[in-house]
Amino acid sequence: MLRLIFTFILMNVAYIAFGQGKLSDFKDPQVQRVFSKYTHNEPIKIETIDRLQADNVQISDLSGFEKLTHLQHLSLSKNLVSNVHPLVPLKELKELNLSHNLIKVASPLIQLPALEYLDLTNNQIKYCFFCTFPRLQILNLANNSIQQIHGQGDNFNKFLTHLDLSNNPLIQFPSQFNAPCLKELNCSETHLNSIVPILNLKSLEALRLKNCPNIRTIESLFQETVNGMQCALPSLKELEISENYLNETSRNWLNKIRQGNLPVHFCLNGQSIEPNPKNVVPPSSTVKF
Repeated sequence: MLRLIFTFILMNVAYIAFGQGKLSDFKDPQVQRVFSKYTHNEPIKIETIDRLQADNVQISDLSGFEKLTHLQHLSLSKNLVSNVHPLVPLKELKELNLSHNLIKVASPLIQLPALEYLDLTNNQIKYCFFCTFPRLQILNLANNSIQQIHGQGDNFNKFLTHLDLSNNPLIQFPSQFNAPCLKELNCSETHLNSIVPILNLKSLEALRLKNCPNIRTIESLFQETVNGMQCALPSLKELEISENYLNETSRNWLNKIRQGNLPVHFCLNGQSIEPNPKNVVPPSSTVKF
């Protein structure tokens, strides 16, 4: 009888140690509770988990997360995380949500080669670092303390399509910022003082500049031609901007846009505007052989 009891105890110890993936590897007791739920019903090796959501559970220490080598989707929003170094070994990670934490330094995350989506909203980041992500597509850095960002070489930001820098004390955009696929840029609630560097982003479709008191002119963004107005960003379809900060010339140009002087459908501050028919260039009917 004693032998059976002893065997039963050993089996349960083995189940906890190996089936549940060694919960003792995690120093934070909140993390241990999260993983105990994942492995409660059946023995699952923690190393095989590819998706984990642990939002708003007071996690502060990520020690042990380096064991999750097959993790692809991770959400740790609304926790107390400040150190992201334990996530560096997660080379298969594609989506990461660390919004609403206490992160000041996020640069170790650039070592995640497969990362495509990163949300760092509402942290304490001061220095911009994202220019060296190799495959990142969507990046949200809203509500941080970033004052400036830097340019980078041609090998980075090739896949970046959405970038949110809103509600940061951002002063200027780098003149050599290379993001050939960027479609949406949000710089609302910043101290940005010029839109000239943004004009290099030729794939941009949506530009948000609400409540940017230092932007006084958009004259570099539009020009008048014999066929009406033309935009320096050929793909731009949507513009949000606080008109009360603009000079008179820029406000007049916005009024012309409202009158349909752009030859394409356009959305200005939420207002959908159809082009005036006289400004629309008819498609060519020439047949080429």
